[in-house]
Amino acid sequence: MMGMKARAGLIAALILTGAPAKADIDALAGALAASQAAFDAFRKMAPTGTDGSGIPGMADPAAAAILDAAWNLDVLQIANPVEARDLQALDKICLTGMIIWKSYVFERLDGLEILDTKILKRIVQHQTEIGSGMAFSIRCAAAFIDAYETAAPEAAVDQKGTYQFWIEKEEGWIVSSFGVVCAGIFAADNSHPLNDALHAVLPGLLAPGRQTLDRDALLRSTHDAMTETPVMPGARDLKGCSDLEALLAPRPGGEAR
Repeated sequence: MMGMKARAGLIAALILTGAPAKADIDALAGALAASQAAFDAFRKMAPTGTDGSGIPGMADPAAAAILDAAWNLDVLQIANPVEARDLQALDKICLTGMIIWKSYVFERLDGLEILDTKILKRIVQHQTEIGSGMAFSIRCAAAFIDAYETAAPEAAVDQKGTYQFWIEKEEGWIVSSFGVVCAGIFAADNSHPLNDALHAVLPGLLAPGRQTLDRDALLRSTHDAMTETPVMPGARDLKGCSDLEALLAPRPGGEAR
């Protein structure tokens, strides 16, 4: 574990890295540099033992600053026209944010327990970090999808595989979020980032004329996730999901919402 001075130094470097020295420096390039600095700082906080649960989380001010920098929603605003370098930078920012929150789930995941049991314990233990991180990933993937679909063909020509990758990730995270939130795996405060992210991105991704996500398949998968996700002892029952389900429901008369 890093000492307080070393960690304070990392925070200072993190704040400065990516801050433009001149107003004309590309904003997304600065955001990418800040994202990479956050990732480097996070890796230096990783535990040296065998239990990934030892990674500092939001309760640690130094760690919280690093996570906030890695999951900064302000960087997801892409100006038009979208260029190839914008898609490349956004892809890297999304990857970095994803790797960090997944570390709280999978880092040094060894031992004799059943894998599903261990993963569920991690998710519950680190729900503050995982909820915030997954919410960022949902928004980041949506930003990439939107940017790709509005980019000129010559700008997006080399990004088709990346585009499909983020669509698949987005579908999985949306379904998982329904399961986690609706089964009461997270406390209410930790469910808010996921709930807000779903409300922010789903109307656009499922808008009439968009073929990005399959509304009917998502509805079936989310119902399955809500049914199959185990409810933790002492957790609230399946409540508070009507507003989320409404995002996937057709309007009266069969028109898409």
